[in-house]
Amino acid sequence: VKWLSVDEDGNYYKDINRWNKKLTKYVEKLAKKYDTVYEEHKFHTSGDEDVMLPSEGYYGYKIDIEGEVEQLKEDLNNNENVERKPVYEKEEASSYDDNYGFGNSYIEISIEDQHLWVYVDGKVEVETDVVTGTPDGKHYTSTGAFFAYDKQTNKKLTGEIQSNGKPEYEVRVKNWIRITNYGIGIHETSYRSKFGGDIWKTDGSHGCINVPAKIMPEIYKLAYTGMPVAIY
Repeated sequence: VKWLSVDEDGNYYKDINRWNKKLTKYVEKLAKKYDTVYEEHKFHTSGDEDVMLPSEGYYGYKIDIEGEVEQLKEDLNNNENVERKPVYEKEEASSYDDNYGFGNSYIEISIEDQHLWVYVDGKVEVETDVVTGTPDGKHYTSTGAFFAYDKQTNKKLTGEIQSNGKPEYEVRVKNWIRITNYGIGIHETSYRSKFGGDIWKTDGSHGCINVPAKIMPEIYKLAYTGMPVAIY
């Protein structure tokens, strides 16, 4: 009733503008309550521990506000009881009871162990030591729940523009998996001969996850757009 308007005679009627505003506000409240993007995510590690991933990454459920509003209009116009899931812009890979929504195919990266695992259908298909970002306050690799935005070959990576007008670095990589919307990804690093250990603490990357050149093609082949990526 609160969604309807009242005329001078006390009769309720459907004012389209008011109705649409109420619908949108209702869906926005649903999104605020149930969206899990940019929220902490629990994750079960290869070390058989449950950890909380910080609310940094854009992984999780996100309701498509406009799409859900339109679907609600259609449902209401049909005058039928409907049971369905919301119209999502993004969804998690699996149900919460399946590794807290990560499912059984994902990339796992431990900064403390400087190690990466690729799981496919619950089995480790590839694992390797890596080098992550230098913890200098500027280049540290972000931790959180992410996903593979895209994959590219022969990708040119360019750092921030310095005061002299030149980029901080410029390098081309054969295999690139982007995992954030601000330039962090997984790629091979041919100039490194050693990985793992404490290298990252003094000679780490600019934030990306550096992988041995001979192993990166395997990771690239197994990864797919939308694949969950847990970094802790």
